[in-house]
Amino acid sequence: MFLLPPDIFYDPDGYITRVQFLEKPSWLNIINGQVLIGKTPAEIGVYKVKIRGIDNRGGFVDANYNINVVAPSISFKIIETGYFDIKDKIKFLGDLKEGTQFHVLSPENSYNILAYCNIDSVKINFDLRGAYSHSRNSDYFPNSLFEEGRGFYPPIGDYLLYAEAFYKDKLVAKNEINFSFYSLASKLENWQVFPNPCLDVLNIQFPPNFDASINEFLIISASGQLIKKDFLKNNSLIKSFQLQGVPAGKYFLKFNDGEKNVTIPFVKL
Repeated sequence: MFLLPPDIFYDPDGYITRVQFLEKPSWLNIINGQVLIGKTPAEIGVYKVKIRGIDNRGGFVDANYNINVVAPSISFKIIETGYFDIKDKIKFLGDLKEGTQFHVLSPENSYNILAYCNIDSVKINFDLRGAYSHSRNSDYFPNSLFEEGRGFYPPIGDYLLYAEAFYKDKLVAKNEINFSFYSLASKLENWQVFPNPCLDVLNIQFPPNFDASINEFLIISASGQLIKKDFLKNNSLIKSFQLQGVPAGKYFLKFNDGEKNVTIPFVKL
């Protein structure tokens, strides 16, 4: 529900006695100057609305509007860690979208992620997976992956961020993106895996001209058992492998570098 602006119609020598719709979608009504959406629009798109204001002498004037109905959606922005109630202290670093490769300027920089929904008063549940994992339910705006004043120092690698928006406990929108953090100052050598030994995530550094999009990556146990098969999902120079639930032990990462088969040993703690 929303109110028609009081100055939508103006009569210099009288007054407006009533307002009526001449053209409108079926789900829109007007009662005492209040525009009511009676039910959910059947389809997204642009709907035309024509309103007529009639004065005390029978004169009238028409006004035309378009109502753009869009689906609920979630978008993300990355910021430097800070407090939201300190004006001009939040540093926005850019949009976070599918395939974004974000340059980490310094390992001392801490980051947070904000989620925006085109519906007010929503709760957003975050789930970040990758070289670093974190989950949080944010109940109010600005909805953030970490509480204000907190953030994380992202390890270089690939990440998956999933978020769900709830309005009055009803799921209204969700979004999932793959992105990566990288550092131009990294001294990693090509084909180096890190950290080694690793816990739940193993990363590998690619050379700049390596096209891994058609490559298959295999993780093999010391006994020769196939543990995991994966592919590169974007053009990042670093690939992350999720190893949660994989038993501790010695493993091998196998792939083809375009000229020969490569086998790199690593240890899972």
